[in-house]
Parts: sequence; structure tokens; C-alpha cells
Amino acid sequence: MASFGKHIIRFFCIGASGRETHLIRVYKKSADDTSKMFKEQLAENRILKEKNNALQNELEYVFGIFLKRNNSIYQLQFVNSAEMLLKEVLLFTTSRNTKGFDIIVYISHKRIEIAEIYASSRGDTLLIDDIRLNYIYCDKGFGKLLLEQLILEAKRLKLTTIRGRFGNVKTATFDEAVQFYRDTGFEVTINQEMKCANIVYEIVEEQLKED
Repeated sequence: MASFGKHIIRFFCIGASGRETHLIRVYKKSADDTSKMFKEQLAENRILKEKNNALQNELEYVFGIFLKRNNSIYQLQFVNSAEMLLKEVLLFTTSRNTKGFDIIVYISHKRIEIAEIYASSRGDTLLIDDIRLNYIYCDKGFGKLLLEQLILEAKRLKLTTIRGRFGNVKTATFDEAVQFYRDTGFEVTINQEMKCANIVYEIVEEQLKED
């Protein structure tokens, strides 16, 4: 605006009415551009403020997790999978104790806990005690990611086998569960009469050496 001020003085000193009219048009255009730029800046500032508020809320949520699970191992994982239609940054927390461990998965920016698995070790075997998955996030690949983390943790502990059991579900869900575990590398043995299944994952010695 300062530069336009100088031009205003110079043109009015010349005293050409045509130029004065032209000057008014140029000045008006400049004011419109400035107004547009000002509005864009306000919009940008509003977006930045919203992002800062969202980031602050996320940090407060993560800090709350830290206070609850301050003995945990934390891991961030960016998942960008077209196959699973999934693009998220996930926070994994693994808490160990004398009996075993549990893994909880969060989407921190949404302030939500989406999946959890409990497992206990007996000798060289890891037993899956319980798996929970937020219903909204079923069939999106989170269960597979959780089991992959479980397998990694079993390798870190130098365990050789993971075992579990599931049942007492509807037929369609039971069949999907069977396929889910098989797709993740588990051997599934079905008891059709009891409508339950035993699952086993063998960790070969080469895998233990690699990790």
C-alpha cells in the first residue's frame, strides 16, 4: 500500500483527469486484492489454529496414555494400504509383566482405542488370552496388524509357538475368523461339533535368528 501511496501523489501532481480516473480504478483493484489476501490470511490462520488445537488434544490424549501405561514400549506405525483401504498413523503400546503382556492400538488423532490383545507365556509358548477390537474398525485390517505385533513380541521373547482358541460365535463370523487367522499365518484346527477352533503359529528358528 505504501508504494501505491507514492503513485497517487505523482499522478495527481500531473493533473491528468484520465490518469486520475485510471488511478482510482487501479487503487480499487488493489484494495480488492488486499481484502482478498486478508481474507485468505484469516482463513489460513483459522486452519492453523484448528490444527494446533487438534495437535494439543492429541498430545494430551497421548500423555494420558503414557500416565496409564508408563511402563510400556511405544511404537508409531504409518499404515498406507490400498488393500485394507487404510491410511493411518497408529500408536502401539506394549506393556509387559511377569505373566505376559498386552498390546493396545490407538489412533491418537481420533482419541480412540481400536484394538487390544492379552497374551501370557508358558515355557516357550505364548497363549492368546483375549482379543478385543472396536466394532467400528472391524474388517479394516487392524486385527491383522495387531497379530503381526504379537508375533514380533513373541520373537523378541525368544518364544517358539503362539497358541489360542476361539468359538461361541455366529457361523458367518466364525468362518471369517477361521480365514482371518489362516491369512495371518496361523494353523487352524476346527472342532465342528463344538463350533470352536484351536490356532497355532510356529516360529521357526531362522525367524528367531533374524530378529
